[in-house]
Amino acid sequence: MKILITGATGLIGKELIKELMLTGHSDINILTRSIDKAKRSLPYPVNFYRWDLVENYIDEASLTGVDVIVNLVGENIAG
Repeated sequence: MKILITGATGLIGKELIKELMLTGHSDINILTRSIDKAKRSLPYPVNFYRWDLVENYIDEASLTGVDVIVNLVGENIAG
């Protein structure tokens, strides 16, 4: 199963990816505003794709073959 996650660098996203990897889900796409930041934050063998709301751009390759989308994008309620 191929999974696409937005908001993956947040607290819940990081834990979700860790749990998915531990349970054998290794085909994970990450949609992120900053690929460099995401790569530093997520030390897992996942695929990174760019999403830029200002430029109204999304790397459509991130959606290829995806079975499940998990949207964790949002404001930090503790911030």
